[in-house]
Amino acid sequence: MQHLFRFRHTILFLMLILHASCWYLLKPPAPHSDDLVYVQVAESIADGSYELNESPKNHRFTVILPALFFMKVFGNNPFAISLWSLLCSMATIVALYYFLHRVNAAIAILSCLLLSLNIIQVIHSTVLFPDIIVSLFIFLVVIMIFEGRNNLSGKFPFLAALFFLIGFFAKEIMLLLIPFILYMTVADLKKGESKLFWKRFYLWMISVFFLLITGFYLITGDFLFILHSVENNHNTVFVPELSNSDLLKRLTIEPLVFLFSLPGYVFLILFALISFSAKIPDNLKEWKYYLLILTATFWWATTSVNYWAPVLLYDRMWMPLIVPLCVMSAIALHAFFENQKTGITQIVFTGVFLISGILYAFCNSEKLSLMFFLYALLPVIFKWKKNYFEKNKSLRLLFLLLPYSITLFYFILKNTNH
Repeated sequence: MQHLFRFRHTILFLMLILHASCWYLLKPPAPHSDDLVYVQVAESIADGSYELNESPKNHRFTVILPALFFMKVFGNNPFAISLWSLLCSMATIVALYYFLHRVNAAIAILSCLLLSLNIIQVIHSTVLFPDIIVSLFIFLVVIMIFEGRNNLSGKFPFLAALFFLIGFFAKEIMLLLIPFILYMTVADLKKGESKLFWKRFYLWMISVFFLLITGFYLITGDFLFILHSVENNHNTVFVPELSNSDLLKRLTIEPLVFLFSLPGYVFLILFALISFSAKIPDNLKEWKYYLLILTATFWWATTSVNYWAPVLLYDRMWMPLIVPLCVMSAIALHAFFENQKTGITQIVFTGVFLISGILYAFCNSEKLSLMFFLYALLPVIFKWKKNYFEKNKSLRLLFLLLPYSITLFYFILKNTNH
């Protein structure tokens, strides 16, 4: 498969063009929800009437200030307002590519293709919500951790802490990366590895924490202003809606049903499950733990300290999962493409998508279920025309991505704002 990626930098450029084209075809809508609040705050900063208050949307400066800049440069229109979201989405694709291509060029390209064609990634590149932005900075912190643990340079722990701070000012959900950070810390220290990195990292994180609380104290007189603003907002808005039975469902079965109902997640989840039957390269095994820990964290995470208020079942709230899902999905597709563990992988591939297609047809959408059945047929088609696809591997790659792509373009066709 490697010969397909001889011009991989050109392919990366084409993927960015494809992603930006999807953004344009879907067309950024006029702000009307949370994005309208961010625009109004940006306008208040521009006219000098801004006042800091306890609403989290009031001080998510990583969302507000870049949007204000583009509004100043290009005018107050939906394209300018959503440009920061698009750039963050494209930056995620670029960061994923450059981080993975040294490890495995094929998996890097497949991961980025899956990310650039992801429905949720495209949708939220067209609106000024913080989730696509915080997803980028969560991933940047992870990159700095992966890169810095075996590197003596002090820039990686500093950049990890800096990206954490910047991401926190996009959305407080940045804190949900902490369980994975703690896991990596314990895993390394048990093996006696990366002690210098973690020492520097936690020193920088402690510095960032004191800088944050001191800054807000000087402005508001409250060291824990951020905590109180999140608490007051979420306890008022979200907690009263959850009864004990609702809470039990939310912490058990509801996230699974929710994720399975969304084409932006379900294909990636199924691919990722299949990856566990394939051979995962040793230098990519940490992605498996990253995906599992981050998923468990979001599944059980609270948005409140005083009360249980789990992360809401909105597609955008779970966006940080998309990057590790794309990587694990690419591992599965690459294994399938290269016929690694042919029998097991292909049987699992067909079985998973056949069962899922039947369930999806009954529970969600009959039209979308056709994409599941198409995936279930791929191993049969490839085996039937084995010699043909062996000689035309580019076509085989196209077939692997076709149902995933059809789902996106069908959505754009039906929902474009043009």
